[in-house]
Amino acid sequence: MNCPVIIYASLADLYALYGEEEINQRADRDRTGTPAPELIRRVLVDATAEINAALRARYRLPIPDDPLIRRICCDIAHEALCIDKAPEALTERAAWARGQLAQIAEGKLSLCADEIDGPMATVEMVSGREHSPFMSPFARRRNVS
Repeated sequence: MNCPVIIYASLADLYALYGEEEINQRADRDRTGTPAPELIRRVLVDATAEINAALRARYRLPIPDDPLIRRICCDIAHEALCIDKAPEALTERAAWARGQLAQIAEGKLSLCADEIDGPMATVEMVSGREHSPFMSPFARRRNVS
């Protein structure tokens, strides 16, 4: 059974970031002048899986459309398109992307997506008072014994 996979970027996103010529050159394995669709899909699925693995504990998956996640997915996929050793610039971009993922996973950066725990919880601050200032007068009278 083939389950549909949500992929965080597309060929169009790769083209927009790196240009058609660059992507076609790296992904045209059969020399037709166009990128191999199965190769593009594989590198984007792999990049999405890496993103999901990094963020699974913090966010509901799949992550809703987010420009930073799209960029991270493209940077990781672009590096993966290299047959041999990736040029230093691509390696640096992929390292930047993985660093962003680590910061998101640690809570140092956040996305537009909802976190697993939902909205921030209300916190009551206590200042040494006998009764909470948030407690109703009725409840205060009932708690005084």
